[in-house]
Amino acid sequence: MKNIFWVDDEPLRAKTLNLNVNDGYLVVFAHGYDEIYYCLNLMGIVWDLIILDHDMPRMNGVSVVQTFIIDRSIPVVLCSVNKDGREKQAALLTEYAVPFYDMPVTEPHFKRNIITILD
Repeated sequence: MKNIFWVDDEPLRAKTLNLNVNDGYLVVFAHGYDEIYYCLNLMGIVWDLIILDHDMPRMNGVSVVQTFIIDRSIPVVLCSVNKDGREKQAALLTEYAVPFYDMPVTEPHFKRNIITILD
């Protein structure tokens, strides 16, 4: 079982990935600070991948990583509708080898890339 943690302020985007337990994936979705804190610190799940929306109201993807000091061995993917300045933000996370995806992500392409990262 591969465990994916997705942080996004738009809950419907998580359906884009379309991976489920039957495929060997657990996808947990969070959209607020309390949920993020709980999932990263209290749930007891070892995450195989973290997907972050870069453009959220209270925190952006970079601040989530910096605030929760995510284990550098966990791949992190940032998604953004805002192309301006994203290279600068991604540079802050170079130790995570962060790929950036434009939103809205297209299901087949995004799913293929996520599966490749997890394998």
